[in-house]
Amino acid sequence: MSASKGFKEYDERAVIAMMKELIQLDKGAVQKKSVIKAISYETLTDDDKRKALDAVNIIERKETVD
Repeated sequence: MSASKGFKEYDERAVIAMMKELIQLDKGAVQKKSVIKAISYETLTDDDKRKALDAVNIIERKETVD
């Protein structure tokens, strides 16, 4: 689902979960092993920008088993 719909349905839990995912992508699950690499915004096509936003703004309900 979209981020805005997820925020409405799951409230603060969705925001917290999305922030954790973005931080993990930036910093990596293993210290100093980032998952993504920064690229210049100007080098992206409009299609690249749309695809990136679509990929980032997806919220999915996950079940955890403890």
